[in-house]
Amino acid sequence: MDVREDALASDPFPLENIGDCCHRLVQLAHRKYRKNRVLPQETLREIKVFSEQILDFMELYQTHLKDGSVPDIEKAEMIEDRIDASRKSLRKNAVKRMQDKENLKAEMIYIDILNEMESIGNDALNVVQALNHVV
Repeated sequence: MDVREDALASDPFPLENIGDCCHRLVQLAHRKYRKNRVLPQETLREIKVFSEQILDFMELYQTHLKDGSVPDIEKAEMIEDRIDASRKSLRKNAVKRMQDKENLKAEMIYIDILNEMESIGNDALNVVQALNHVV
């Protein structure tokens, strides 16, 4: 078993949790379309920007899983802090938009999407921490 396998074997759940969050995101998207919930263009842009932050984080640990190197824990924590701050700000925006009762249900789905994406960020940090602990 190499270093990467050791890191994941010590705590395989962050990767499993990421998969579970992705599954729940698909379910939320399905519900959004099934119930014909329309998100404003601004909200769709916010989701895109937020998801890019999450993908950056996942790329950080994927690179280190591939080559067996130690990821920069400080960089990972900075990314996680940025993700947390973004989620809080985006959530505030959503709550303001909820004043318009017409968008209430769509904004509730949006908040669920933000929460799932932020959970992926938390689990990505756990993967980086596991890699740093083992190496």
